[in-house]
Amino acid sequence: MAEPFTLAYDSGTNEVSFTLGGKTLFYQPGLSFREVFVRTRAVDDATSVEVFDLVIDGENVGDLSAAFGPNGLDILAISGVELYDGFTMTGVAVLTWTGSPPTQSRLAFQIKIGNAPTVPVEETTWGRIKGLYR
Repeated sequence: MAEPFTLAYDSGTNEVSFTLGGKTLFYQPGLSFREVFVRTRAVDDATSVEVFDLVIDGENVGDLSAAFGPNGLDILAISGVELYDGFTMTGVAVLTWTGSPPTQSRLAFQIKIGNAPTVPVEETTWGRIKGLYR
């Protein structure tokens, strides 16, 4: 089933709220961030998670994050948007499975705000992780 969600940042209170399924969570981020990350993970066979129809302050992001089991992982990095003055992002999440629902984050999505690590091009230890970001 498709579940709409809202992520909003209020610069006046430095508070992020995340609303999904009638529940709201709150978080106070560090004062310096410039990106939004949408991470999807589907560990087991016959599972999937898709986060799509992403819109920030009325502007369509034009991409999605989707993972399909077994061992699916995707991270969508959204940058180039003015975030400091506050923003609202909406989207839709769909998680699918057969049988009992997966536990322990074996089927999940996360939305984080922050900054991607800056790694020199010649540094090879971050190569795998950098490849996950689009």
